Amino acid sequence: MKACATGIFSAMLAFSSTGLTGGQHETSGENPGGRTSMRANMVEHGGNPAGMEFSSDGRCVLCWWLPQPPVGEYDKILGKCVVFDLMGAVVPSATGPSGHLAPQYVTRFPTTASRQRFAWFLADTNTGSVCLWGFSTDYSLGFRFLKPEGYSLPGDGELWRLSPSPERRWSMRLPEDISRRGLAGFFETAGSQRLLVAFMGMSAYVLSTDDGTLLDSFVYGSSPRQVKEPSRNQFSGLPPAQRAPIPDFLAGVLSFDSSRSLLACGADEGKRIRVLSVNPPHGVVFEAHVGENPRRPRGGLWSVDSLDFSGGGRYLVAGYKFGGRATKKSLSMVEIFDTSSWRTVWSTEDTAISPVVAPKVSPDARTLALLRGHWLEISPFASGASDRR
Repeated sequence: MKACATGIFSAMLAFSSTGLTGGQHETSGENPGGRTSMRANMVEHGGNPAGMEFSSDGRCVLCWWLPQPPVGEYDKILGKCVVFDLMGAVVPSATGPSGHLAPQYVTRFPTTASRQRFAWFLADTNTGSVCLWGFSTDYSLGFRFLKPEGYSLPGDGELWRLSPSPERRWSMRLPEDISRRGLAGFFETAGSQRLLVAFMGMSAYVLSTDDGTLLDSFVYGSSPRQVKEPSRNQFSGLPPAQRAPIPDFLAGVLSFDSSRSLLACGADEGKRIRVLSVNPPHGVVFEAHVGENPRRPRGGLWSVDSLDFSGGGRYLVAGYKFGGRATKKSLSMVEIFDTSSWRTVWSTEDTAISPVVAPKVSPDARTLALLRGHWLEISPFASGASDRR
């Protein structure tokens, strides 16, 4: 599964053989307001982390590492965490001896909170595997989708009230019978709370939080086109008119901005991005890299490896990666789009910057954190610049 969720700084410290320790820094002449760019050495904490996120107040950055061996599902595994302040120094009080977050820090990190605070909610049951989930902003409500074993079997969605004591409010059968991965998010429209359940692939559903009624559904692409190429589906045994249609857009990674009711979809092949309104008529708000050949350069394939609404929804961060068996080239790219104008306000092609654990913009949109090689870099964020390294 692509990991799900992605940098402005010139004059940062270059990689060197001297090896700066965590917390050392220098001032960059291009940073606004005289603020400094900080770096922390990830080697001192276990190597390259598997995930990263800002705290809800934007004052800290959390990195987490998979346990060894990494047994279990990637999105559910609870590994060791280290929390850094914006000066790149470790916050010792944020974690306990096990490396897990201290209780007073759990709710400050939404992604880690779901792994740690609600591990019981993500655990598989006797009737199915918990494939996707989501929580309300105050963690009072939680939704999970359970899928039984079997490729083409529908699954059940459950809404739970999590406080003051856990209680299942309703369960309903969702018509999705193929995809197992995606996201769930709560949003408001016309004064009513709704629940979005979006699956990787083709489709999403809007449910009532009151009783689970299916209120709406939509697909990420236009109407599927009928297969016309004689070489496609040639072994299906069906005449062309009866062969399965192929959708013009399949999503391999998703991100949801509940404040604006926007769903961002990254194509499973290529760098194409499509942002849709969750509200009817589900129009396309923005598209990028339309018409580009995903197999250029030759021998490999581009993919959208991460997609994340960041900076309190003010930015969309996209990470792309290129590779393949028939090429020695390994390329990557990260772009940050301003969601008010949809202009590209920051970009980099530095292959040392991870497109999988993509850069993050703080909720107040003033700070950016990224992983470059084995370094965590924390710097002021000023849109309109590019990372030149």
